[in-house]
Amino acid sequence: MLIATASENNLVCIWDAKSGNLRRELPHPGWVYYAAFSPDNRRVVTACSDHRARVWDIRSGQQFMPDLIHGDGVMSAEFSPDGRLIVTASLDGTARLWDAESLQPVASNPIISHGERLIHSGFSHDGRQVITSGADGTIRVWDFAGTATLPHPVPRGISEDGNHFIR
Repeated sequence: MLIATASENNLVCIWDAKSGNLRRELPHPGWVYYAAFSPDNRRVVTACSDHRARVWDIRSGQQFMPDLIHGDGVMSAEFSPDGRLIVTASLDGTARLWDAESLQPVASNPIISHGERLIHSGFSHDGRQVITSGADGTIRVWDFAGTATLPHPVPRGISEDGNHFIR
């Protein structure tokens, strides 16, 4: 089992969870906000202050190209549960969907515009929805499964009292 740590020292470190030994350092040109493993644990995606997310091969430490580019710092990046997609969230107010193999934007759903600076985005457990959270305290749920158009917010994704997420 591996653990990835992201930090303001411009590194993502991959650690062996059992021994605590450092396995690999992945250097970045800026503060690294987030790191997440692919479902098969062969790759890690990182989110950086330099407006880019990057995908890395864990064994070799090599970066896959191209970078996943936004207009401002990328706050989070995650693989979908099936490993086919990556979602990134940026301070530019957008989340983007990327093909995890080609690292190209997904043509049918390239940009999810939350409208406020984003802090995080992720997939629902079944991979059919994207959840975004903004710096303004709002959370939006985007349903895009089976559609060839831009995702749209799910109207009742949060309970009336704001304390529960409804799936």
